[in-house]
Amino acid sequence: MIFNRLRESEKPKLTGAIGLRGAGGMPIKVMGRGAFRMQLGPVKRLQEAIEADIEYDVLLGYDVLGNAESPADIISNRSIISLDGKEILCIQKKLRYMQKVTVADDVLVPGNSKAVIEVYVEREEADDGGKPDFIIEATDMFQERYGLVLAATLVNIKSAPTCKVRLMNPFPEEAMLKQDAESARAERIDRVVSVVVDKESEDVANNISIRRIAVRPNQELPGNVEALSQTGLKELPAHLKDLHERSTVGKTEHGKAVVAGLFHKYSDSFSKDDSDIGLTHLTEHCINTGDAAPVKQRPRRVR
Repeated sequence: MIFNRLRESEKPKLTGAIGLRGAGGMPIKVMGRGAFRMQLGPVKRLQEAIEADIEYDVLLGYDVLGNAESPADIISNRSIISLDGKEILCIQKKLRYMQKVTVADDVLVPGNSKAVIEVYVEREEADDGGKPDFIIEATDMFQERYGLVLAATLVNIKSAPTCKVRLMNPFPEEAMLKQDAESARAERIDRVVSVVVDKESEDVANNISIRRIAVRPNQELPGNVEALSQTGLKELPAHLKDLHERSTVGKTEHGKAVVAGLFHKYSDSFSKDDSDIGLTHLTEHCINTGDAAPVKQRPRRVR
């Protein structure tokens, strides 16, 4: 964004701004609204603008070009814009063209797994005579919406109707990709220096398989591990039986016995009724509090 390229002294204070959406309806990340010093050729202005994460450095809206006090006059045959009585020369610059990439079919990616899926790369008439090598990279909106990681992939759009890309789901929740969902952008590559591996496997079934990924290796904890004691329900104090029943819903018999042993071991920490807390003076000790008066509080037990 052009805001990040400004010097600190040139950055205006940004305030809240309205939400923006792109042509496809996806929300655009907005940093805020501020008053920017702009120079369009010989014209200098202090203009309020919205700083957003877009492809272009600046987009001039109708509030600039259609200002009632000084509207802009666009003269296409001379490639100039007349603004504030001054002519601004417009120089056409060839922009990097990106082609849309969409999912070819519905795909369910389980949690903590990776998959190879098929995608469609948007085609143009010029692609028939141009170079077929494209690099596919995920868009920010795709990662924010689905939480998936898409690996940058070099593809040949003339080798097949669809191309294959690799996805990874690093979260435990599964993610559903619908057909025609926009997932990435493809950019034409002028020259490919080398390719380490052309294909991972010729087996089509392997390309669409789901492979579980290991989030963390299994490690043995150092030191001594204390075995949890187990207690039967009959040995549990009466005032803890209701708590034990509510705490072990859906657990196995072994799990219930372990919880019962924990309650039995620390049974003195739980209150039996409302009148067993009382007051105590056994823990009195001196604290230098200066001129502040001492405060006494009733001791509490876990209920």
